[in-house]
Amino acid sequence: MTFRQRCTLALISLALTACDGGAIGGNPAGNDPDQGIDASMRFPDDRTIPTDGAIDPGTNNMDAGPDATTTPDGSTPPPPPPPPPPPQPLNYYKSTVSLSGVVDVNNQTYMYAPALVYADGLYHYYACVGVSGDWIMHKAASSVTGLAAAQWNAVLIPDPDENHNCDPSIIRGTDGNWYLHYSNTPGGQYTDAGVAVSNHPGGPYLKITKNLLGHYSNLSPGQYGRGQTSVTRGPDGAYYMAFTNQIAPLEPNGIVILKSSEPSFSKSRTEVARLDVNDVGGWSTHLSYDPQSKYFVFVEPAGEAGFSVTSFNTSWKRVRREILPRPPGAGVPGEGQAILTDAEGRIITDSPGANGNLTIVGATSGPNRGYPTHITGPNQWHAFRVNPTGVVDQVAGLAGKVRVTGWSFDPNDVGFALDTHVYIKSGGTQEGTNIGATDVSRPDVNSSQKTTGNHGFSRDVATNLRGAVEVCVAAINIGSGNNEWIGCKNATVTN
Repeated sequence: MTFRQRCTLALISLALTACDGGAIGGNPAGNDPDQGIDASMRFPDDRTIPTDGAIDPGTNNMDAGPDATTTPDGSTPPPPPPPPPPPQPLNYYKSTVSLSGVVDVNNQTYMYAPALVYADGLYHYYACVGVSGDWIMHKAASSVTGLAAAQWNAVLIPDPDENHNCDPSIIRGTDGNWYLHYSNTPGGQYTDAGVAVSNHPGGPYLKITKNLLGHYSNLSPGQYGRGQTSVTRGPDGAYYMAFTNQIAPLEPNGIVILKSSEPSFSKSRTEVARLDVNDVGGWSTHLSYDPQSKYFVFVEPAGEAGFSVTSFNTSWKRVRREILPRPPGAGVPGEGQAILTDAEGRIITDSPGANGNLTIVGATSGPNRGYPTHITGPNQWHAFRVNPTGVVDQVAGLAGKVRVTGWSFDPNDVGFALDTHVYIKSGGTQEGTNIGATDVSRPDVNSSQKTTGNHGFSRDVATNLRGAVEVCVAAINIGSGNNEWIGCKNATVTN
């Protein structure tokens, strides 16, 4: 039987599963869905086992044991040299495993500049939709794939003096209310910004102000104004806003960053940075904060190439830019893209139904019929696998040990050898072992998964446990994402 016959990968509801060895995008059969985050993994009974690197390869001890403090002649040995820096992944978000689906089949209007928020068990999708002028519409579903069948509801309609309401960015404040930031066009000319509030993400919303950033006239021809606001909550608990600032000759054009202690930005705010649009990636951008990388992140359409994801540190210095290729069959991204966040505008990759994936949503390019009848293509979601994936091929019980065989890799860097942690459990007792990086050549894996390097493991793991045991294996994440269970199997350990 060939490798492909034995294990066919299928993409289901944004999660990758495998026919042998348990979950690849979720959890092994019977495993707790609250999988390991940061420095812990969980057995099926919720008992937490450290996976913080304190386990030495090839041992069952959480500590390496006492260090030698003297040499044989009684003298104090010199201090050991500092360890080399750990290898860094090639990419942080860019992934070799991805897929797309439809949020809305739109074929009749201009639908763009969305926001996607997961809160209270629902995915909330907001978009700017051409109706009579632009309206902000909302739909919600319990899964990303369910959004396609969900019904639209208008949550913000332009007042007579606004013409358009567009560019939604939604955030929940510490007061429990939801704040919807948006752009408007007074008199149909230059762009202004507004903010509205509701006690429910689906509205109704009450406009707090339609002139949040000031109204500017007598601008240079073709100037946009001030708008396209997007808001997130930073690591310090403050709220941060990015907006398009095109009011030349009054000020240089660029992306302005504001900071506020409250989510409406209508009571107080301070300017903290002005960014060159070329550093950000473009004008129609969307700001999030990634608590894992501790960077602020902008996402932009990158045409045929896919999606531009640019990270800035908390001093607003650019750290990196990655181009995430379009998933197979995906449309060319159009104006306005957004990354899935929680209610505070922070990137999440572990929400139910999108487990282990960075999710980007937005319009696709549609037929050019000439303004104002130009339309976008369908709005789509794009899932980029960022958690590790793999299979436990075999667990064999031996005398005083188990033999564990399988493979793993991380789609963020297909040449990176991942650390592998093995957990052995019997009753209320469990042991953890870091067996080190994958070091076994697996040409079958490299062929089927388009990986390079060594991604296999085959190791005998000593244990003090005897009789029937459960053996679970975790692949340790690099880049974005979390550690991942790649399988659990039962075995019998003899004396």
